[in-house]
Amino acid sequence: MAEFDHLPLVRLPRLEAHRKTGGFPPPPNRDRAAHGSHVRADVTRAIAAQSSRQKIAGIDPSLILRVTLSSGLDEEAWRRAGFQVLAQDRDKVLILFTSDIELKEFLTRLDSFQTDPLTDKGNPPHNGLFACIDGVSAIAPDDRLGPRLKKHGIATVAMINGGKRWLVDVEIWDADDRYSRAARVRKIEEFIESEKGDVRNRYIGDTGLIVLRVAVRGTLLRKLCHVSEIALIDLRPTPDLDLAPLSSVTIADVGTAIPPPPSAPLIGIVDSGLSAHPLLGLSEQ
Repeated sequence: MAEFDHLPLVRLPRLEAHRKTGGFPPPPNRDRAAHGSHVRADVTRAIAAQSSRQKIAGIDPSLILRVTLSSGLDEEAWRRAGFQVLAQDRDKVLILFTSDIELKEFLTRLDSFQTDPLTDKGNPPHNGLFACIDGVSAIAPDDRLGPRLKKHGIATVAMINGGKRWLVDVEIWDADDRYSRAARVRKIEEFIESEKGDVRNRYIGDTGLIVLRVAVRGTLLRKLCHVSEIALIDLRPTPDLDLAPLSSVTIADVGTAIPPPPSAPLIGIVDSGLSAHPLLGLSEQ
């Protein structure tokens, strides 16, 4: 028997793994001066929000942004602007990661979009990147609280009982390669253990899913909600099936076994304990 409960292999309900598509419609026409100022103001607020949050010892600061788009944009364009695409949803909302918390490369391109001469096609430079952006915002600590925590009345980080010990699943944003995934997990585990937390189990997928199951005090749980590399924190899932009534079922309660039809699929079982089994006997061949 496993020492710990199995980890739930689930993603954020509102997100799905990003995928490349064959093409996108052209971006809308924008007043580049006004639109550039709008994007710059959003980005400035996101950077300020990140800078004001509590710094976690041993974990380098990074910036996770939620970007709302009016039309799709190739992932390579985000990479050239200094971002890694973490996730996207059907409503054209992207989650982007960057270690450049001042967004120097992005803002340099934004300057060019607003002020440089138009291209031969009559568009501003980097029009495909900026014209499709409707809005930019930071991921707030409260956004990392999962649905089961909210169902139990924890709607904000401030509502977490600091004196209580919590057993939670911590989902970590994916990284570009196996080494980066392992390094990201190691930093977070070291921080948890340095704060007297207990890492019970971990799952590091080849792509798309990294989950830790941890037991921590509420004070540490609050801190984890400020870690940008963490995508979601939630209570362990509970099964929809109520197993309590099944625990008292005996063979007398089962009734007469019904043999399968001749067209039933064949299932092979390698086991020495099926001899004269009251439920499987009619199905044995």
